[in-house]
Amino acid sequence: TNKPSWAGFSATTGALTGTPTNDDVGVTAGIVITATDSAGATASLTAFSVTVSNTNDAPVITGTPTITVAQDEAYRFTPSVSDVDAGDTQTFSITNKPSWAGFSATTGALTGTPTNDDVGVTAGIVI
Repeated sequence: TNKPSWAGFSATTGALTGTPTNDDVGVTAGIVITATDSAGATASLTAFSVTVSNTNDAPVITGTPTITVAQDEAYRFTPSVSDVDAGDTQTFSITNKPSWAGFSATTGALTGTPTNDDVGVTAGIVI
């Protein structure tokens, strides 16, 4: 009784098995496993609880930045981020930021307006 929703139970072996997800974090209390023999006699384990603790999952960052910008035109790219862990906040970092651009560690936005002196390629930009 009180089988966790994420678990399966074998009436043949008495095995309670499963893999909980982030949505299953918390406690399932009052789980009782009972065995019944062919003559109808029963015996039960003492009620127990299973606690699913959270495992920190990495955030997911997505977006397709524009890879060309003309001199004297404003450039802006802001990635999207999601995290299945409730209450987690994210900060951003950048590698190989163009010299003409600014970067927000709070939003991940890469913004700026290149001038004629900035014409060329900045390779290997990673947010």
